[in-house]
This record gives sequence, structure tokens and C-alpha cells, in this order.
Amino acid sequence: MTIKLQNIKKTYEKDGKKKCVLSEINYMFSENTFYVIMGKSGSGKSTLINIMAGILEFDSGEILYDNQKYVGDSMLSKLRNESIGLMYQSYLLNDNMTAIENVLLPLYLNKNMTNVQKINYVKKEFSKLKMEDKIMNFPKELSGGEQQRVALIRALINNPKIILADEPTGNLDKDNERMVFEILRQEANNGKCVVVVSHNPKIIHYADAVLYLNNGELYEK
Repeated sequence: MTIKLQNIKKTYEKDGKKKCVLSEINYMFSENTFYVIMGKSGSGKSTLINIMAGILEFDSGEILYDNQKYVGDSMLSKLRNESIGLMYQSYLLNDNMTAIENVLLPLYLNKNMTNVQKINYVKKEFSKLKMEDKIMNFPKELSGGEQQRVALIRALINNPKIILADEPTGNLDKDNERMVFEILRQEANNGKCVVVVSHNPKIIHYADAVLYLNNGELYEK
């Protein structure tokens, strides 16, 4: 699935002053490609990711997913449920659910699997990230890095066509960092459109395209 940004503009207002974060962004994100977006803190990277996910409204412009426009909360919710895997910088795990329950949540709408199949499937995904012994832990019982890996499993569990990740390795050690990069690289090789916001220069070695966001402009080097 492709994402086409056409003249996307986003402005914030603070203390009576307007700041243009995104200035008429034009770019096509394609399937089978691993993109990295880099830039200084406050440059609008997270804003852009949330706009691409259909979570944050933009001031003007248009976004097309496979050349189709999605308008309204119901259409965007359906798009996210079926086609977009999101990994947030702050994890956004439900503190009242165990790790496995957090990951099972996006699968509840999947009518093609029984509950037993869903649980077995999720357990296998935890094993891939060496988290099989943490499935019954609550988020507060997990380290930041462990929560980050649970968030990644949740983002990928519905086999999304688009993967959007905001700083997916910020709290990981070197081994787990490399493992996450390799997983995202493999997802792109499998035909997914993978877009990652990161400050980590190591990710450049895994990417097909490196983009920079600066002064409201998105450009490729």
C-alpha cells in the first residue's frame, strides 16, 4: 500500500503565535521500501507520522492511500485496523492488561481465527522477540525496553500493509536494537511500506531511503 502526501500543511498556535511545522509536504511512500525520517527534536517528525496514521488532522492538503482518499473517523479507523501498524514513542500499552492481552487487543475483530489460534499465534510472536516469559506481566512490571518490544509485536500482529514507528529502539540495548531493525527490514522485504522516525544513525544502514525534516520541509538525501 502506498501513501501519497500532497501539499500537507500543519500549523500550531502557542501563546498567540503560529508556528508552521509542516509546509506543503509532497512525497510518495511506496510498498516494499524501508523509509527513515530524521531531524532535530521539535521538527515535526511525530506530527507527520500521526498525520500519516490518520490520527492527527492537518490544515490543508490531501493524503491518498493506494490512490484512495479516506475521509471521516469511521473510514480512518477501518484503515488503521486493517492496514496500518503503529508503534508509538510512548508505547501506549494498557496498564490494566497483561502483555499478551495488549497484543491480543487488535486481533479481537479478526473473525478468521479462533481464540485458541489467536493466543498461539501471539505466543509465537513473543518468542521471536525473546519475550515468551513476559506474556503475563503487566506493563509496570516490564522495563522500558520490554514495553517497547511488546508495542512492536502489537504493531505487527495484524500483518499490516503499512508500518509507522516513532523511535522504535529508543530504550533498547544493542542486541535488541539490531533485532528490531532487522525485523523492520524484513517487513519491507515482504512488501510492506515501513516508515520509521529515528535519531539513531545506525538505522540508516537498514533503510532504502533516508528523509530529513527541517524547517517544515521533507527532503531526501
